[in-house]
Amino acid sequence: MKAAPIKPAPKWFRACSLEEIYRESGVCIDLSGRQIAIFRVDEWIYAIDNFDPASKVNVLSRGIVGDVGGELVVA
Repeated sequence: MKAAPIKPAPKWFRACSLEEIYRESGVCIDLSGRQIAIFRVDEWIYAIDNFDPASKVNVLSRGIVGDVGGELVVA
């Protein structure tokens, strides 16, 4: 039986200071040519792709953070 290859640990990047992200809003960063939307919700930080598949434009970091049926969403 052959052992599965070990995946390298993910790399961490300093994107910005916490104070640069207003509560309940987002910012966009460039991560090696890819746009990432970072959101500050309560005391948590979330990161998603900035690309909106509906409009096919990089705009999600400008979205409104909300709750739909108990699920966190960006609109």
